[in-house]
Amino acid sequence: VVMDPENGDILAMCSRPPIQGAENQQNRATRKSPNVNLQPLASMVKVVTAAAALEKDPQLINARFSCSGTLTLGANTFECAHGPHGEEDMAAAMANSCNLYFAQLAAEVGGKELLAMAKAMGLGRKFNIGLPAWEVEAGHLPELKDLATSAGLANNFAMGGNKMEGTPLQVATMLSCVANGGYYVEPRLLLAVNQDPGGPLRTPAVKRERIMGTTTAQLLARMMHMAVAAGSAGSFNHSSYPYAASALAAKTGTSDAGLPPRNYQIRWTGGFFPWRNPKYVVVYMAEVPYQWKGKVHREQIVAEIVESLAKLK
Repeated sequence: VVMDPENGDILAMCSRPPIQGAENQQNRATRKSPNVNLQPLASMVKVVTAAAALEKDPQLINARFSCSGTLTLGANTFECAHGPHGEEDMAAAMANSCNLYFAQLAAEVGGKELLAMAKAMGLGRKFNIGLPAWEVEAGHLPELKDLATSAGLANNFAMGGNKMEGTPLQVATMLSCVANGGYYVEPRLLLAVNQDPGGPLRTPAVKRERIMGTTTAQLLARMMHMAVAAGSAGSFNHSSYPYAASALAAKTGTSDAGLPPRNYQIRWTGGFFPWRNPKYVVVYMAEVPYQWKGKVHREQIVAEIVESLAKLK
């Protein structure tokens, strides 16, 4: 999915295998496919958690938590896939995609604020973009009761667990809130509507609502750019894709392996550029058989899209 973060225009939406209307060839940009029963956001949710934290208390940008590689919360033990990282602040944790930092940050913020931010950023919404209703899904959000424990907070808002699901279009909308300086902008697919035969074409109105402060959005953009420049979202050859290396702000997400019914894994990369004054939001999601996990170079794919879009006049 490629979106304009200022007005919500969907500039490109591609799903492969090609969309032909068959039940097993659905539009993966707007709904789940039969290949997976679950479509977790995984670490993409860290953007939501950081936004909620900064809105609750801007000083949390400096909050430091320690990552020892594992964290026990109640009867649950969580692991950091990339750790241990030791003590780190929010920017370093975003660049490292540190599960344990964000588990502790989520506990500081609280379930009510986290869930409210997720909803404000477009998660859990079924967008009316002119497609048949069956072709657009709302994804799924946890309920407050799911967030009543520190383990529930960690599972959903640090690791984007199975009750935190979204579509690529929802993720593009979520990232647009950061890219445009803090506004939820409803996505638009139709260029215009002719309401009366022979009458004038009417462009759908832009629907914008401020949901976070400008400073929060700018801090998030800077952290996501650091994730590309020196973190987990920059796993591509920076010499081959120099514009993406310098201009892209992004985040990755990787779900647990073996999602039913076909043992797939969801792998995300989403971001926007130029990161200081974004014109495009780009989201890529792949359903990957676990044995193929090293063969889907998602960061490179996004970098190549970025380089191509940057050449457009």
